[in-house]
Amino acid sequence: MKRRISAILLAAALMLTLTTGALADGGAVARIESAGLDAPGDAELAVRITGNPGLAAWKLMICWDAAEFTLDKASVRAGEAFSSGTCIFNADTPGQLTVVWYSVKNVTEDGDMLTFRLTAAPDLPDGAYKVELRCSPENTLNAKEERVSLGTAGGTITVGTPSDAGGKPETDPPGTDVPPASGEQPGTPPDPDQPPESGQEQPAAAFADVAADAYYGQAVRWAVEHGITAGTSPTTFSPDQTCTRGQTVTFLWRAAGEPKPLTEKNPFADVKPEDYFYTAVLWAVEQGITKGISATAFGPDAPVTRGQVVTFLHRQEGEPAAEGANPFRDVGAADYCCQAVLWAARRGITTGTSETTFSPDQPCTRGQIVTFLHRAAA
Repeated sequence: MKRRISAILLAAALMLTLTTGALADGGAVARIESAGLDAPGDAELAVRITGNPGLAAWKLMICWDAAEFTLDKASVRAGEAFSSGTCIFNADTPGQLTVVWYSVKNVTEDGDMLTFRLTAAPDLPDGAYKVELRCSPENTLNAKEERVSLGTAGGTITVGTPSDAGGKPETDPPGTDVPPASGEQPGTPPDPDQPPESGQEQPAAAFADVAADAYYGQAVRWAVEHGITAGTSPTTFSPDQTCTRGQTVTFLWRAAGEPKPLTEKNPFADVKPEDYFYTAVLWAVEQGITKGISATAFGPDAPVTRGQVVTFLHRQEGEPAAEGANPFRDVGAADYCCQAVLWAARRGITTGTSETTFSPDQPCTRGQIVTFLHRAAA
């Protein structure tokens, strides 16, 4: 029986580069994102670009398991940002879509490069399923026929509502935390986690949106008691909201005791002294926990993924080696977060979203992040 599914996207930091498989440290990035839900069993997907330096030609390949999903060929079209050029696609090979686009002039807008629809196989089991995105570097050009560096990020299609092996879900129902298009951050609270005023800390019991039996309930209480978070209002914690890079490093910094950075040098134009995350960002970069998305931008409003958060924690601990078998089929040995995920699993920081999936590309919610921090501190 077909189920409603959603595309869970990879966030804007720690992306894999096309040519080397290493972590990208900024520049243009193309990623698979959700373009909204259609009929049950269908996932509307888009390849979106951010940081577009100007493109006149590109060639992309999207890959998935043909036994899990089929492509609706009639749904394939160039995105709105690239509608002025010529788009040619080939989908003769099951589980693979190759698209070539070209124009006589540069397109400099951020937005959809490509949209398409995948349909789940009947009775596909609940779980997380990877959709890969690849690029041909020699065909990524500007109008001067110069090569343009373009990083990529695949996505994960989640069928059903995954839960961890112990029955305590670490993820939210599909579709609730799909990261937004460029420039939109509905997961960011209007006044995100300002440090609580003296005497104003809210116990978790005061949060109307934190049930006593929620998997993150104890972690929220711990986080509030330790001054790691004050909630998004006096009565709400917003556990299902996607966490941003700024919020995440702030949580890490507070959990570490709010240490003062050794230097006040700030290379980031989007991090100001008046920002609540200012000191946390300087500390996190100084400690090698995270990097900016470019030499001059940190991207504090960009959402983070589960894979990125455990990577931050792993780096904070000095990147200890992880031994033993890998239980997660969606975390490959070459993935940037592999060692961090295995380490986190051995430490009991995460139990995955099922017995065989970790869902590294899913956006990490506030409830998940405080749970990770709480378990890491145990």
